[in-house]
Amino acid sequence: MKLYSTTGVLGTLSFVGAAGVILSYFSVAELRRHPSKLVFLMSMCDLGFSLRFMITGVIPGSSKLEDSHIPCLLQALSLQFFGLASLSWNGIISLNLIINLNHPFINTSAYVKFYHLFVWGIASLSTILLGIFHHQIGPSGDGTCWIQDADSPLRLMLFVPLVIYFVLSMSALGVCFLRTREALASASAEEESANNMYAFDEASRRGMILRMASYVGVFLLCWSGPVVHRSIQFLQGTEDSVENPSALQYWDALGVSVQGFFNAVVWLTNPTFFTSFKRFILHKVLPCLRQEQEEATRERHPLLHEVSAKLGDTRQDVQRMDQILRKNIITCLLMGIRVSVSRGEHDITMLDNNPHVTAPIYKQKRTYTYADMFENKRPDEASPPGSPAMGLRDTGARSYFFHDYCPAVFESLRSLASISAEDYKSSMHPSKFLNALGMQKFSEGRGGSFFVFSPDRKYVLKTVSETESKLLLKILPRMHQHFTQNEHSLLVRFYGCHAVQTPRGDTINVVVMSNVFDHPDERVHEPYDLKGSWIKRTSGPQHQEDPSRLGMDSDLKRHVRVTPQERKLFLEQISRDAKFLCGLNIMDYSLLLGFHFKIYPKLPSHEGLSIPPESSSSSSSSTHSSLHDVTKSTSLETFTLPHQPRDESMRSFAEAGSPSTGPSFGRLESPDGLEVYYCGMIDVLQLYDKQKKMERFFKVYLLRKDPHGVSVIGPQVYYERFMRAMERLLVAET
Repeated sequence: MKLYSTTGVLGTLSFVGAAGVILSYFSVAELRRHPSKLVFLMSMCDLGFSLRFMITGVIPGSSKLEDSHIPCLLQALSLQFFGLASLSWNGIISLNLIINLNHPFINTSAYVKFYHLFVWGIASLSTILLGIFHHQIGPSGDGTCWIQDADSPLRLMLFVPLVIYFVLSMSALGVCFLRTREALASASAEEESANNMYAFDEASRRGMILRMASYVGVFLLCWSGPVVHRSIQFLQGTEDSVENPSALQYWDALGVSVQGFFNAVVWLTNPTFFTSFKRFILHKVLPCLRQEQEEATRERHPLLHEVSAKLGDTRQDVQRMDQILRKNIITCLLMGIRVSVSRGEHDITMLDNNPHVTAPIYKQKRTYTYADMFENKRPDEASPPGSPAMGLRDTGARSYFFHDYCPAVFESLRSLASISAEDYKSSMHPSKFLNALGMQKFSEGRGGSFFVFSPDRKYVLKTVSETESKLLLKILPRMHQHFTQNEHSLLVRFYGCHAVQTPRGDTINVVVMSNVFDHPDERVHEPYDLKGSWIKRTSGPQHQEDPSRLGMDSDLKRHVRVTPQERKLFLEQISRDAKFLCGLNIMDYSLLLGFHFKIYPKLPSHEGLSIPPESSSSSSSSTHSSLHDVTKSTSLETFTLPHQPRDESMRSFAEAGSPSTGPSFGRLESPDGLEVYYCGMIDVLQLYDKQKKMERFFKVYLLRKDPHGVSVIGPQVYYERFMRAMERLLVAET
């Protein structure tokens, strides 16, 4: 009976620990985001898994339940489901970390739905199989019910995934060791002495490795007992004795019963968990203690203060390692851009004197090494006096390389937008840029896209796929010609196409674009992404509760009110832009529209503005039409940021090309002067290729969606539908 009572006590600790993680998750908003949500899901499973030990070991007489068929069956099924689900979430956490460390620009939160599908799928399938072969269920030797036969192949349903998760956990530790070593080798001396979230030194690396090792060690310690115990039992064909348990039985039972508690301890002492939860306790639960905690704890309890400081040192959080790796790549990118702009000013004359030139100007590629970016710099490329050095340590042959594509053409595009080389370089200065990263939000897309603003908010840096990069360079001659002939084009402005090659040989492709909402004096109150389709084109209650969040076609209950002449010219220009994209076989573009109100109005409570596009007139005088949905733009859907105050809402929208300076349709004003509209056409790098055609086939013929309302549709039909939406959007007033 000692085994029963011991596992019962430990199971209770696991139950309480898992409940603590769950409570902190619901209490602290900062924790309700990826990847912390994975820990919450694992703790939910730990809660159900530990419950069986509590019932068996704590409640008097409950050990006899294993002699009753139905209670024994339910206990075994719950063990299989929650046990395998908990193990699987543990493995998913390791896998997620490996992806983040190897590919820091990929948004792993986009994989959560696949994580759910895998974890709940494998747990449910194994539980169903166990239920089918329920005759093999019985006392398992630890005081609970599971698969009774020691040589049953059904036990492999738990132990084969467990061994795989062992490998994943140890691999995550190995990857963490290698990536932290690379990051330390690349960190500058100034960074090591800096006190910010991107600083990285030997102490930070040791802390990360120690925390990761403790996480892996707890996992291996708790679950290696069952593996060893059941393997020996299988090989020797022996049965367990509850009355006289062996050492292996104790190792097995104690490990699995306490693993929920150890998981809770590891994750609740994680720097992000600890800091956020501590802030929640001091600022919301016990605000009266904040003054004492801030001022007196250091003097009265120096040891406690030191422990608290170490636990809350977010620089030791391995989950932030991807941010440090991104910082190194961004540093090379910015230095490469500055050097390239400084050394490429003479090339623009070739393009200006001969605008019809094709090769080699549109095939030009320059490569800059570490020495080019950080050592052999010209005087005009040097860092300003007093600014922090943001360079990377030379890592020998395994250094970073910067590739610049068609520098003369992009120099010409910047010239068309009246952007001087000095202004552009000033916006891309690493010291200003990286010092401002702590105040900005990173937004990673479903396809791995990564967005970040320049400090002056004039430009947006976005990672693109190799396919998108090649498409941009392929259409660049025609795009340059289009912008030359259409001064007021609403199309996104690309100001650079670059690539950074990391020491491991990975290549990150990046484009630089302008920000359509770059108007600090007139912030956008309501932003919308409009395509003209109406299937799944709503942001739902998120936009209704906070209009400063991105809305879509079906969310729009307003019109753009302009003069008849402005409406005519606007529609002519946007038609030329859309026809240009149609001729390139491009679809899925959208209009990014922002409303600024001099006097913020209230929307009517009724929904009279929303009518189906088929039944609505395309007449410009229609005042009861609204835009209808297009599948969400990939670039904008990536911005799954936490809730922000409205004065920071513009940070949630990035991929847009601001029209050229001077007179432009990028900024319109209502005739009464009460409303200002900012707009630009975005998402212009999506071909109607085989993949998109297959997507349309799947949605229309398998999911039975409206063939006219889905976003994915041929370029010509897409153009016509888009223009009908634009005609409904603009209302002429005098």
